[in-house]
Amino acid sequence: MSNIFITGVSSGVGRQLTKQYVADGHKVWGVARRKLELQKLSEELEEDSFHYSVCDVSNEIEIEKTKSEMDSNNFNPDIVILNAGINPESNNNSFSLIEIEEVMQTNYLGALRWIQIFIPFFLEKKQGQFVAISSLNAYRGDSRWIGYSASKSALSRSFESLRGRYADKGLFFTTIHLGAIDTGMGANSSSPFKISPSKAAKKIIKTISSKKPCKSIPIIPRILIGFFRIFTDRLFSKMMNTYRDHK
Repeated sequence: MSNIFITGVSSGVGRQLTKQYVADGHKVWGVARRKLELQKLSEELEEDSFHYSVCDVSNEIEIEKTKSEMDSNNFNPDIVILNAGINPESNNNSFSLIEIEEVMQTNYLGALRWIQIFIPFFLEKKQGQFVAISSLNAYRGDSRWIGYSASKSALSRSFESLRGRYADKGLFFTTIHLGAIDTGMGANSSSPFKISPSKAAKKIIKTISSKKPCKSIPIIPRILIGFFRIFTDRLFSKMMNTYRDHK
Protein backbone atom coordinates (compact mmCIF):
# COMPACT_ATOMS: atom_id res chain seq x y z
CA MET A 1 0.00 0.00 0.00
CA SER A 2 1.32 3.43 -0.97
CA ASN A 3 0.46 7.00 -0.09
CA ILE A 4 -0.41 8.93 -3.25
CA PHE A 5 -0.64 12.72 -3.51
CA ILE A 6 -2.57 14.01 -6.54
CA THR A 7 -3.35 17.54 -7.70
CA GLY A 8 -6.45 18.39 -9.73
CA VAL A 9 -8.65 15.55 -8.43
CA SER A 10 -12.03 17.26 -8.74
CA SER A 11 -12.65 16.05 -12.29
CA GLY A 12 -11.32 14.20 -15.30
CA VAL A 13 -8.15 12.14 -15.15
CA GLY A 14 -7.29 13.28 -11.62
CA ARG A 15 -10.64 12.08 -10.34
CA GLN A 16 -10.27 8.72 -12.09
CA LEU A 17 -6.75 8.24 -10.78
CA THR A 18 -8.02 8.87 -7.25
CA LYS A 19 -10.87 6.37 -7.59
CA GLN A 20 -8.62 3.70 -9.06
CA TYR A 21 -5.88 4.07 -6.48
CA VAL A 22 -8.36 3.93 -3.60
CA ALA A 23 -10.03 0.88 -5.15
CA ASP A 24 -6.62 -0.77 -5.31
CA GLY A 25 -6.10 -0.26 -1.58
CA HIS A 26 -3.87 2.82 -1.57
CA LYS A 27 -4.31 6.02 0.41
CA VAL A 28 -4.80 9.23 -1.55
CA TRP A 29 -4.53 12.87 -0.56
CA GLY A 30 -6.06 14.98 -3.29
CA VAL A 31 -6.20 18.71 -3.88
CA ALA A 32 -8.31 20.89 -6.13
CA ARG A 33 -9.90 24.34 -6.12
CA ARG A 34 -13.56 23.26 -6.08
CA LYS A 35 -14.63 22.28 -2.57
CA LEU A 36 -18.05 20.98 -3.63
CA GLU A 37 -16.54 18.56 -6.15
CA LEU A 38 -14.03 17.35 -3.56
CA GLN A 39 -16.86 16.70 -1.09
CA LYS A 40 -18.79 14.77 -3.76
CA LEU A 41 -15.75 12.63 -4.52
CA SER A 42 -15.20 11.91 -0.85
CA GLU A 43 -18.86 10.86 -0.42
CA GLU A 44 -18.71 8.72 -3.54
CA LEU A 45 -15.66 6.83 -2.35
CA GLU A 46 -17.00 6.29 1.18
CA GLU A 47 -13.52 5.33 2.23
CA ASP A 48 -11.16 6.48 4.94
CA SER A 49 -8.43 6.11 2.33
CA PHE A 50 -9.19 9.48 0.72
CA HIS A 51 -8.39 12.86 2.25
CA TYR A 52 -8.49 16.20 0.51
CA SER A 53 -7.59 19.86 0.78
CA VAL A 54 -9.07 22.79 -1.09
CA CYS A 55 -6.00 24.27 -2.73
CA ASP A 56 -5.14 26.42 -5.73
CA VAL A 57 -1.70 25.19 -6.83
CA SER A 58 -0.77 28.71 -7.94
CA ASN A 59 -1.26 30.01 -4.40
CA GLU A 60 1.76 29.45 -2.15
CA ILE A 61 -0.19 30.23 1.03
CA GLU A 62 -2.76 27.54 0.23
CA ILE A 63 0.02 25.10 -0.62
CA GLU A 64 1.70 25.65 2.75
CA LYS A 65 -1.66 25.23 4.48
CA THR A 66 -2.22 21.94 2.66
CA LYS A 67 1.23 20.68 3.63
CA SER A 68 0.46 21.51 7.28
CA GLU A 69 -2.80 19.56 7.07
CA MET A 70 -0.92 16.58 5.68
CA ASP A 71 1.70 16.78 8.41
CA SER A 72 -1.01 16.93 11.07
CA ASN A 73 -2.42 13.68 9.69
CA ASN A 74 1.02 12.06 9.34
CA PHE A 75 0.54 11.69 5.59
CA ASN A 76 3.84 11.42 3.74
CA PRO A 77 3.54 10.58 0.04
CA ASP A 78 5.40 7.86 -1.80
CA ILE A 79 4.18 9.13 -5.18
CA VAL A 80 3.35 12.73 -6.14
CA ILE A 81 1.18 13.10 -9.25
CA LEU A 82 1.16 16.64 -10.66
CA ASN A 83 -2.04 16.64 -12.67
CA ALA A 84 -3.61 20.08 -12.13
CA GLY A 85 -3.93 22.08 -15.32
CA ILE A 86 -5.94 24.88 -16.89
CA ASN A 87 -6.36 26.38 -20.32
CA PRO A 88 -8.19 29.74 -20.26
CA GLU A 89 -6.91 30.84 -23.67
CA SER A 90 -9.76 31.96 -25.90
CA ASN A 91 -8.35 30.33 -29.05
CA ASN A 92 -8.85 33.35 -31.29
CA ASN A 93 -6.42 35.76 -32.90
CA SER A 94 -5.91 37.80 -29.74
CA PHE A 95 -2.78 37.68 -27.59
CA SER A 96 -3.16 37.90 -23.81
CA LEU A 97 -0.12 37.88 -21.56
CA ILE A 98 -2.46 37.71 -18.56
CA GLU A 99 -3.89 34.40 -19.79
CA ILE A 100 -0.43 33.01 -20.51
CA GLU A 101 0.86 33.99 -17.07
CA GLU A 102 -2.17 32.30 -15.48
CA VAL A 103 -1.48 29.10 -17.40
CA MET A 104 2.22 29.08 -16.47
CA GLN A 105 1.48 29.71 -12.80
CA THR A 106 -0.80 26.67 -12.63
CA ASN A 107 0.48 24.19 -15.21
CA TYR A 108 4.21 24.74 -14.74
CA LEU A 109 5.10 26.61 -11.55
CA GLY A 110 2.13 25.00 -9.78
CA ALA A 111 3.84 21.65 -10.36
CA LEU A 112 7.34 22.77 -9.40
CA ARG A 113 6.07 24.19 -6.11
CA TRP A 114 5.08 20.70 -4.98
CA ILE A 115 8.45 19.31 -6.02
CA GLN A 116 10.08 21.94 -3.84
CA ILE A 117 7.81 20.88 -0.97
CA PHE A 118 8.40 17.13 -1.19
CA ILE A 119 11.87 16.64 -2.66
CA PRO A 120 13.71 17.13 0.67
CA PHE A 121 11.62 14.32 2.18
CA PHE A 122 12.26 12.04 -0.82
CA LEU A 123 15.98 12.75 -0.71
CA GLU A 124 16.12 11.99 3.00
CA LYS A 125 14.52 8.58 2.60
CA LYS A 126 16.31 8.04 -0.75
CA GLN A 127 13.17 7.08 -2.63
CA GLY A 128 10.07 8.64 -4.11
CA GLN A 129 8.41 9.30 -7.44
CA PHE A 130 7.18 12.49 -9.07
CA VAL A 131 4.79 12.20 -12.00
CA ALA A 132 4.10 15.04 -14.42
CA ILE A 133 0.87 14.89 -16.39
CA SER A 134 2.04 16.72 -19.47
CA SER A 135 0.57 16.82 -22.98
CA LEU A 136 1.37 15.91 -26.54
CA ASN A 137 1.29 19.67 -27.09
CA ALA A 138 4.67 19.70 -25.35
CA TYR A 139 6.16 18.24 -28.52
CA ARG A 140 4.81 20.87 -30.89
CA GLY A 141 2.86 24.06 -30.37
CA ASP A 142 0.16 25.34 -32.68
CA SER A 143 -1.91 28.47 -33.06
CA ARG A 144 -4.62 27.45 -30.59
CA TRP A 145 -2.78 27.41 -27.27
CA ILE A 146 0.30 29.58 -26.90
CA GLY A 147 0.52 29.43 -23.11
CA TYR A 148 -0.75 25.87 -22.74
CA SER A 149 1.79 24.41 -25.16
CA ALA A 150 4.60 26.42 -23.55
CA SER A 151 3.63 25.34 -20.02
CA LYS A 152 3.55 21.65 -20.91
CA SER A 153 6.79 21.86 -22.85
CA ALA A 154 8.47 23.57 -19.88
CA LEU A 155 7.16 20.88 -17.53
CA SER A 156 8.42 18.07 -19.76
CA ARG A 157 11.86 19.65 -20.22
CA SER A 158 12.17 20.25 -16.47
CA PHE A 159 11.42 16.59 -15.75
CA GLU A 160 14.12 15.58 -18.23
CA SER A 161 16.58 17.71 -16.29
CA LEU A 162 15.38 16.42 -12.94
CA ARG A 163 15.85 12.82 -14.10
CA GLY A 164 19.43 13.66 -14.93
CA ARG A 165 20.13 15.50 -11.70
CA TYR A 166 18.68 12.90 -9.32
CA ALA A 167 19.40 9.72 -11.28
CA ASP A 168 21.60 8.30 -8.52
CA LYS A 169 19.50 9.51 -5.57
CA GLY A 170 16.74 6.91 -5.66
CA LEU A 171 14.19 9.36 -7.08
CA PHE A 172 12.07 8.77 -10.17
CA PHE A 173 10.59 11.43 -12.43
CA THR A 174 7.93 10.13 -14.80
CA THR A 175 6.43 12.23 -17.59
CA ILE A 176 3.05 11.32 -19.07
CA HIS A 177 2.20 13.02 -22.37
CA LEU A 178 -1.57 12.82 -22.79
CA GLY A 179 -3.47 13.18 -26.02
CA ALA A 180 -7.14 14.08 -26.20
CA ILE A 181 -9.17 12.82 -23.23
CA ASP A 182 -12.96 12.77 -23.30
CA THR A 183 -13.37 15.22 -20.44
CA GLY A 184 -12.73 18.86 -19.59
CA MET A 185 -10.50 20.55 -22.14
CA GLY A 186 -10.67 17.55 -24.49
CA ALA A 187 -14.42 16.92 -24.35
CA ASN A 188 -15.08 18.79 -27.60
CA SER A 189 -12.14 17.29 -29.45
CA SER A 190 -12.93 15.47 -32.68
CA SER A 191 -9.65 13.54 -32.59
CA PRO A 192 -10.16 9.92 -33.69
CA PHE A 193 -7.70 8.91 -30.97
CA LYS A 194 -9.62 10.41 -28.03
CA ILE A 195 -9.86 8.06 -25.03
CA SER A 196 -11.92 7.99 -21.84
CA PRO A 197 -10.62 9.28 -18.49
CA SER A 198 -10.87 5.79 -16.98
CA LYS A 199 -8.80 4.22 -19.77
CA ALA A 200 -6.23 7.01 -19.48
CA ALA A 201 -6.04 6.52 -15.70
CA LYS A 202 -5.39 2.78 -16.04
CA LYS A 203 -2.58 3.39 -18.53
CA ILE A 204 -1.08 6.11 -16.34
CA ILE A 205 -1.08 3.89 -13.25
CA LYS A 206 0.57 1.08 -15.20
CA THR A 207 3.29 3.48 -16.39
CA ILE A 208 3.84 4.82 -12.86
CA SER A 209 4.16 1.30 -11.47
CA SER A 210 6.79 0.42 -14.08
CA LYS A 211 8.71 3.62 -13.23
CA LYS A 212 9.18 4.39 -16.91
CA PRO A 213 10.73 7.81 -17.49
CA CYS A 214 8.31 8.85 -20.22
CA LYS A 215 5.12 7.64 -21.87
CA SER A 216 2.74 9.03 -24.51
CA ILE A 217 -0.93 8.08 -24.14
CA PRO A 218 -2.15 7.15 -26.70
CA ILE A 219 1.00 6.46 -28.72
CA ILE A 220 -0.28 6.90 -32.30
CA PRO A 221 -0.78 10.71 -32.06
CA ARG A 222 2.78 11.03 -30.74
CA ILE A 223 4.09 9.18 -33.80
CA LEU A 224 2.00 11.36 -36.07
CA ILE A 225 3.34 14.54 -34.46
CA GLY A 226 6.84 13.41 -35.36
CA PHE A 227 5.75 12.79 -38.94
CA PHE A 228 3.98 16.16 -39.11
CA ARG A 229 7.33 17.88 -38.56
CA ILE A 230 7.53 17.99 -42.35
CA PHE A 231 4.57 20.40 -42.31
CA THR A 232 5.02 24.14 -41.92
CA ASP A 233 3.82 25.71 -38.66
CA ARG A 234 0.97 27.38 -40.52
CA LEU A 235 -0.25 24.14 -42.10
CA PHE A 236 0.10 22.18 -38.86
CA SER A 237 -1.90 24.81 -36.95
CA LYS A 238 -4.62 24.79 -39.58
CA MET A 239 -4.92 21.03 -39.31
CA MET A 240 -5.07 21.12 -35.51
CA ASN A 241 -7.79 23.76 -35.57
CA THR A 242 -9.79 21.44 -37.78
CA TYR A 243 -9.63 18.64 -35.21
CA ARG A 244 -9.95 20.96 -32.17
CA ASP A 245 -7.74 18.61 -30.18
CA HIS A 246 -7.67 20.40 -26.81
CA LYS A 247 -4.96 18.27 -25.25
